[in-house]
Amino acid sequence: MGESSLAAAATLKNQHPRSAVSRYYYSVFCAAHAAVICRGQTLPRNDAGEEINWSHVAIRGLVETNLKTRHPQYSEGVARAYRLNLESVFNFRLRADYAAQPYTVEVDVREAEKIAVPFMRLAKEIVHGVGPANT
Repeated sequence: MGESSLAAAATLKNQHPRSAVSRYYYSVFCAAHAAVICRGQTLPRNDAGEEINWSHVAIRGLVETNLKTRHPQYSEGVARAYRLNLESVFNFRLRADYAAQPYTVEVDVREAEKIAVPFMRLAKEIVHGVGPANT
């Protein structure tokens, strides 16, 4: 799902930049979800004991914690940077989806893309157990 959102964002960015920002965010959110699940993090449960997905806020903390504790080659600063990147692209998405006043959405598209592409690469390395995230 993350890869298809990333591809959709690339397709949309020139004609529908607000939608592209949203797709870039969801590519990162899905990638973060997959990465922490593949590293043994279990989904939370509701009162009925059913698995539920993490909130947008919770997944950011899980990304940082998992990078620091399960991938010691990443410094605390790098782990924090990935969390902050996830937070930034979430804020871009909120602005793109809900801002009533005109703003320069193209800047957010470029910034979201600069975050999403390497974030997806990191998540793939973690999920597939290859690359620097798993050495």
